[in-house]
Amino acid sequence: MGDETYPVYFSYAGQWQLSGHEMTHHVTAATDPAWTDTLIARDVAWDGDDLLLTARVEFSGKEGTALLRWRKLRPEESLR
Repeated sequence: MGDETYPVYFSYAGQWQLSGHEMTHHVTAATDPAWTDTLIARDVAWDGDDLLLTARVEFSGKEGTALLRWRKLRPEESLR
């Protein structure tokens, strides 16, 4: 369960573009309607096989860093 500072669940979807170490998401849908039709920039880095996307964020007036970690499943890790 989340507290009043951070939401329990948040998502967004849309196309993205990579330029150097920055990824820009062209948001077409989001759990927060205010994000729809916006551009969201994330810094890009690699940690082994993991893609890391980071950004400065603000929730309820408090600043922090959001980290998204993506890892492609190997065939032996796939759900069957």
